[in-house]
Amino acid sequence: MEYDKTKLTEAFEEWISGIEGNALPEWETIPSIELYMDQVIALINQYLEIFEADREEKDYVVTAAMVNNYVKMKIVPAPVKKRYTKVHLAYLVMVCTLKQTLSMEMIKKIIPVDMEEGQVRQVYASFVQNQKKTFVKLTELMREQSPETLTDAEDASDFALQSAIFSTLARTLTKKILGRT
Repeated sequence: MEYDKTKLTEAFEEWISGIEGNALPEWETIPSIELYMDQVIALINQYLEIFEADREEKDYVVTAAMVNNYVKMKIVPAPVKKRYTKVHLAYLVMVCTLKQTLSMEMIKKIIPVDMEEGQVRQVYASFVQNQKKTFVKLTELMREQSPETLTDAEDASDFALQSAIFSTLARTLTKKILGRT
């Protein structure tokens, strides 16, 4: 792996800034009006732009085809007369966030599709708060292992490997927890 401490530091700080500057909308700030698919896609991609950082230009976090598939798979409730509500938006934010690492079957266990609006509101509020907590903890952990502490390409490779292993272990732990509930 090629090692350029300056570029690595810039990338690291950009990532940290993205994490610190990214907050999901609170339930109260999600639009209350019914939206059409193109509006939903634009809004969800805006909310989850942090996941677009590693994607090519026209590769979005969610597309109309994905939303339609989530509805068919019964992961997201079906729209009413092709319109999507606050409940749909909350589901899509959660599903599109979790799909980065979890299977759809695992997501179904975490977020059942048949919840009433009050339940969705509670689950979504918890999701937003847990994301904030996780971002804070992860940022603290990552600052401890900043590029400034890396001395060569081997250290940088090790850091990338540790990040990947951390992700894998977190996914495995999630599967174990879900298997026991």
